[in-house]
Amino acid sequence: MKSRDKILLCSLCNALGPFLLSSVVSIPFLPSLICWLFMRGDEDAEVADYARRRLNVAISWAIWFYISMGLCLVIIGFIPLFVLGIWWVIACVKDVCRACSEDSSYQFGLTIPFIRPPRSRGGES
Repeated sequence: MKSRDKILLCSLCNALGPFLLSSVVSIPFLPSLICWLFMRGDEDAEVADYARRRLNVAISWAIWFYISMGLCLVIIGFIPLFVLGIWWVIACVKDVCRACSEDSSYQFGLTIPFIRPPRSRGGES
């Protein structure tokens, strides 16, 4: 599989993951996690980095959605939930379009870097 196809696959897992598995389990970042686990050891560093960044996006946005859903109990959370939903759709469409056009530099907003890039082992042989 080519690197561009792998990046597009990671992008689609990130975009469609909450919709595919949210009715089965309430872990919307599970497809991104599975994608990252398969792609993290890829020989192309760009693919591994892209999968890591999309997992961070999925985890971060799941947290924001859970917080908004908790705020719905206080009635105030419906507005942030609506705004996050619209923002998520727009951001995912932009991400998939850029992945198709060979530009994998799109950064989602509100992302917390839970998974850091691996440190290079300079000097070791």
